[in-house]
Amino acid sequence: MPASANVPVPMSWCRAGASTHGGACLTQPVLGSSIVVVAFDKELSAHIVWLLHALPTHRPNWENSSKLEGDIVPTQSKDKTTDINASSGAWRTHIADPGPLGLGAFAMTTFVLSVFNTNLVTGAATAVVFGMAFFYGGLAQMLAGMWEFVKGNTFGAVAFTSYGAFWLSFWYLNTHIVNDLGGADAAGSLGASLDHAVGVYLLGWAIFTAYMLIAALRTNGVLIAVFAALTLAFVFLALGKFFPTATSLTTIGGVIGIITAVFAWYGSFAAVINSTFKRTVLPVFARD
Repeated sequence: MPASANVPVPMSWCRAGASTHGGACLTQPVLGSSIVVVAFDKELSAHIVWLLHALPTHRPNWENSSKLEGDIVPTQSKDKTTDINASSGAWRTHIADPGPLGLGAFAMTTFVLSVFNTNLVTGAATAVVFGMAFFYGGLAQMLAGMWEFVKGNTFGAVAFTSYGAFWLSFWYLNTHIVNDLGGADAAGSLGASLDHAVGVYLLGWAIFTAYMLIAALRTNGVLIAVFAALTLAFVFLALGKFFPTATSLTTIGGVIGIITAVFAWYGSFAAVINSTFKRTVLPVFARD
């Protein structure tokens, strides 16, 4: 607020281009991000107390961050010419890009599970994927999603947090619920109901992935490929549960899952290598 007209205010405390009149700024002074001016009676020894209650004075501009080609989950920006993770804010430069971690965790867990879905490895050994699903596909992706929230990246935050939760729920579903109900050996109506329930579960993830694919159309070619392939993988895996006698459906879903993992691995590798070399080594085919 302006100082009282009968209390002198140094010209250096006023905005650039402002003038003083009767000892007061004609425009609000700026010494920090938020200032309160208290004017005391002239008989008091202190005339003005300036309270600067928010530091630093230069806050990060989360909305105006910009990306190189190598930043795999770009934050929306009008300027795409500056360095990876660059921002006009000081805090932003200390946060690494969580995208490569999220994509790498998703890729490896998807690859291992998809190998089992294609029957390249016997299904009896699928338990080996559960630890990876919990720690790498689940917790690591969740952490990547939380840091995308800090960066102000809605797409990355929603994607990584959601798929991290998917892998955690997958771990719990297979190690607790399915096993408690007899798993693949469940007989009769119980086994059919279990298959249909898992089919609904996978169908829900197919729907979520489909609308994330629409959002990915504004990001880059790598993410478009990842979400397109993943949508198909979820659809075929869901159909495989709805029609368990058609085993080829699950096999096709597994093959597409491996392709999805390759796309995601490429995106993770591109982001890491581009960030490390400080230039675009591997393109991600950014969309305008």
